[in-house]
Amino acid sequence: MIWFLLFLATAIEVTGTLCLRMSAVTGRRFWVVLVALCYVSAYGFLALVLKAGMDLGVAYGIWAATGVALTAVASYLLFKEPFTWLKSLGVVLIVGGVLLVEAGYIFMMKKLAVGSLVTALSLAIAPAAQAVTLDPHAVPARTQITVRHDSGATVSTANAHESRPALSLSKLYLGYWVLKYGAPADKARVEHMIRVSDDNVATDLDRRYPQAIPSTIHEFGLRETHYTGYWGTTTTSTEDVARFTSRIQHDPIAAPIMTGMANAAPVAADGYRQDFGTSRIPGVIGTKFGWSDNRRIHASVSTAPGFTVAANTYGDAGTHTADVTRAVHNAPGALPAAGGSSQVIGARIERDLNLQGPARQAVRDATRTAASYERQACASANQALAQVTPMRVCN
Repeated sequence: MIWFLLFLATAIEVTGTLCLRMSAVTGRRFWVVLVALCYVSAYGFLALVLKAGMDLGVAYGIWAATGVALTAVASYLLFKEPFTWLKSLGVVLIVGGVLLVEAGYIFMMKKLAVGSLVTALSLAIAPAAQAVTLDPHAVPARTQITVRHDSGATVSTANAHESRPALSLSKLYLGYWVLKYGAPADKARVEHMIRVSDDNVATDLDRRYPQAIPSTIHEFGLRETHYTGYWGTTTTSTEDVARFTSRIQHDPIAAPIMTGMANAAPVAADGYRQDFGTSRIPGVIGTKFGWSDNRRIHASVSTAPGFTVAANTYGDAGTHTADVTRAVHNAPGALPAAGGSSQVIGARIERDLNLQGPARQAVRDATRTAASYERQACASANQALAQVTPMRVCN
């Protein structure tokens, strides 16, 4: 439709120009009226072309250049005006220029369509965000909980700013600094330290890098976290833990930490089970656990698509888990069908942009390729998640 409108605008403009020649030959006002009507109509159709989405530079360039070429040819045929080889060359160059402009426009539309498809698909195949809620009034004073959404919005219990024993959650602060600044051999130990909560590794790294936890506290502005010279006696709040974990979860530097959390060993290095607290919230994909030597204090922090949750309880593992699961509720969003998002989005782009010819074929090819990748990514993600959680990325 857009090209038909441009054709009408050009044809009417050429007609108006020929009428202008007739008015000069005959001297009749009738032709002048036709000139005015044609020019007004031509600009009207050109406005419709722009409204339909074609760029001004493209539309006006094709309209004006094609009009010049057609007027030259029509003047030769109707009025026997000379049509020299130089004019012929000019018309050829004009036609070539119009074709280049048109090709450039189609290429731009192809890039726009494929780019839009890729952007939309990157959103479509992402894990569905979780609808998590926290009822602070359901949490007794012995427990503090913070839920931090990826948007930055935070819901916490009234005591979430208390600085309590960080337990093994301080290994997150220690591990991040080591991954960022430590020696390669020490960086390689971080994932294991997180996965099995190895106190010996933490003690050795803390001894090698006594500046690690204080530097992390300063870098992330953890105002309620205090380092006393030993990782095991560090104190922190669920506000600080949740904010820190949320900020590093997509940081490439912290990948070993997130991998260790996602693959936390069922039994830690000291023989204690790692299956309590925030790890019991539906949709969670990774957890770091902490407990005191006398088992009277427990803490945990977990990540999930859309949120991070941290909790600390003066009590045993069962009490910690009960307080968390009673107050935090999560309803995972609907899962997209593998491959379906690509096809729907591709069809929408093709329709909305009114793509034709090469541009339409390019989008269809991209759609088929994206659907294939989407199915593969879905299967791989579901297989990986099945080892740590019943949650699935897509169907």
